[in-house]
Amino acid sequence: MLTMRLRVGSLAGRYRVEGLVGSGGMGEVYQVIDTETGSRLAMKTLNVRRSDGPSWQRFLNEAGIQASLSHPGVTAFFEAFLCDETPCIVMEFVDGDTLHARLQRRGPFAAADAVKILDALCDALGYLHEKGILHRDLKSSNVKLTPDGRVKLLDFGIARARDAERLTQTGMVMGTPEHLPPEVLQGRPADETSEVWSLGVLAYELVTARLPFDGGGDRELFRAILSEPPQPPSRYTPGMPAQLEAVILRCLEKNPAKRYRDIAALQRAIGRIGGTGRPLPRRALIAASALLAVLLLFWLLRNGKDRGDGQHEVTLEVVNGAAEVWENGRMVGRTPYTRRTKLGERLEFELRRDGFAQQTVQFDVTDRQVYSYALEALPGRGK
Repeated sequence: MLTMRLRVGSLAGRYRVEGLVGSGGMGEVYQVIDTETGSRLAMKTLNVRRSDGPSWQRFLNEAGIQASLSHPGVTAFFEAFLCDETPCIVMEFVDGDTLHARLQRRGPFAAADAVKILDALCDALGYLHEKGILHRDLKSSNVKLTPDGRVKLLDFGIARARDAERLTQTGMVMGTPEHLPPEVLQGRPADETSEVWSLGVLAYELVTARLPFDGGGDRELFRAILSEPPQPPSRYTPGMPAQLEAVILRCLEKNPAKRYRDIAALQRAIGRIGGTGRPLPRRALIAASALLAVLLLFWLLRNGKDRGDGQHEVTLEVVNGAAEVWENGRMVGRTPYTRRTKLGERLEFELRRDGFAQQTVQFDVTDRQVYSYALEALPGRGK
């Protein structure tokens, strides 16, 4: 039975608690209603405090990473704040089951459905990798499948920017044991090929409803990951497409150099799988849509019917207090700071506040309106 720390009907900021969605060692996830807009959202509360050191830094890291993301396959971020010293992250509420729950209830996915899910996850992970972010905890319980068939990637609690300072001690392994690649178990840092491995573990689970490596304890499990080849998925799911099995087994190569070099290469391989009844690959649909958009733009320019100035308003906010906004060495305002700019333009600012570490933020302008950040308090200050 799930234990609730927040009562149904209570308020956390402007959010009314409707019920508990899930809980774990790090905190709970609640379904909430925004009392100002009536929107149904999800709110994650974390069992950390400012004095918790690395745990507090992981909260700031998770909030900062989610605030920088905007992709249909990634859970949308709304804001982060403190409620009675409890860190809260508010995000899109995603209807549906996790892949893990669906597998537990109904068994393996059909090959065609598994391919569609993997293709969608490649889109989301490819987007993260283009932004220099590794998820580091890809597994079936961190992916939701909505009633209309959309795939959503959840939980950025241990995600990490490639060039970010490490938040764990040397020798400490972060992630779910069954999904850890050999190189991470051996103490090497994760990279894109590590995420190819984790997606291979998930793919294996999708088509067999079991994990490729198992053991009575962590020692046996890690020995299997490091030295034992996985059983072919077709042993448990006879008749699955040979091409799909080959893709999965290549993802699970012990040597990272033998895997697909990145998520884009894996997605191309998935796109070549036959016999699954797949529709036109998403990349092809995107290319066709882009061509139509170019033709439409050309027509509008030729006919003088541009219906807007291409301008878009974005607002920068700091979730743990107001900050100065600097650009090109001069102060341009304070948060919440609004800038009118063009879609697609890259913006870069510095956020400054006494008692807090200066933070540089940059992003490409999309149709998103609010970009939220959390500043890190300097030791003994920023209370």
